[in-house]
Amino acid sequence: MWVRPNQLTTAGTARPLRVAYLIDTDDCPDQLLDSIFAEAYGRWGGRRTLIVPAKPDGIDERYAEWLWYYDPDVIYSFVALTDGTVTRVHEKYGPAHLVYHNRIGRKRGEEGYFRIELPLKAVPSLSVVPALLSRTWGFGERLSDLRIIDQYFDQSQSNFPELFKTLTLISQQSLDNLQFGKDPRADYAVDEASILKELGRLSQLLTLATASDVFAPYLVTTGYSDWSDGLS
Repeated sequence: MWVRPNQLTTAGTARPLRVAYLIDTDDCPDQLLDSIFAEAYGRWGGRRTLIVPAKPDGIDERYAEWLWYYDPDVIYSFVALTDGTVTRVHEKYGPAHLVYHNRIGRKRGEEGYFRIELPLKAVPSLSVVPALLSRTWGFGERLSDLRIIDQYFDQSQSNFPELFKTLTLISQQSLDNLQFGKDPRADYAVDEASILKELGRLSQLLTLATASDVFAPYLVTTGYSDWSDGLS
């Protein structure tokens, strides 16, 4: 008969940085949301970010438990929380950092007023690429023609041509402009429909949101038999 051991064992693994943003939905201009979206997509394809309505006196009760289960590492607030609320947030959620947005002397409406500066630098989604290419998948085959979806905006070339090439969304005007530099290894698409068509094909095409999940499992129960009960 199996007997529960007296000692418990745990295992730890790195996970993507999780950031939760607190916003006041009654004072939430488009520029604020644009800033949040840009930061979130640049970090892990937008997948590791939660936006939570809040007021100075507390978190919206509809999101209180959601935020707890989300377990954020950083809570970044665009709301001036009261001292009592700050204390409750630390006690309930225990974030590594609770940050109030620093406007750095800018006035509302000025460029950069909503620019986000996290208290620590997150590892980008592309950091998984070397590990992804070095592992075997399925029947011992490795990825050999990895492409990553990109958007053309600065006429730059891939920083890691030996690892991957890009499928880049570009306007027809920029594509036709010979003065704009193009990556000779990249494939270019002039509309979103072409990108979606490529995503529907069986190919080694990677999005940043997908990359964020490759080596980052969510919480899952392990009670699949009488011999195992726990949480990973």
